[in-house]
Amino acid sequence: MNQRALLEKALQPTDEMLEDALGRTYKYYTVLIKLTGDFDKKWTFYKGWSLKIFDKKKALLYMVPHEDGFIVSMAIREKEKETLLENPKLDFAHNQLNESEKIMEGYVIQFEVEQDESAQKCFEFVEALIGMR
Repeated sequence: MNQRALLEKALQPTDEMLEDALGRTYKYYTVLIKLTGDFDKKWTFYKGWSLKIFDKKKALLYMVPHEDGFIVSMAIREKEKETLLENPKLDFAHNQLNESEKIMEGYVIQFEVEQDESAQKCFEFVEALIGMR
């Protein structure tokens, strides 16, 4: 993954800034925004800007912009983890789920979105998670 983008605290990201930073992967960002349409969205800054997508203050995911890509990070709850591991369509994420460390919010899983295949896997996983929330 390329280096993190949007590092100036004084400049909250705009669509134009995101399009410039994400480059060809901006289209995947727009799909992610549509996919999470009913969730609230808020930009937060900690060593760079990230987009928190949440419902009732509980985070669904964080999107961290990088140059020509982005990372989607999620904390998966225990019961969600069990259900996701039973889903054969999500077998691409099973190893990461099994190996993830538990933190207070759950088990952390991340997707690096840089091209069609990684974007599609990320979207499939996010859709499954939305279905449980």
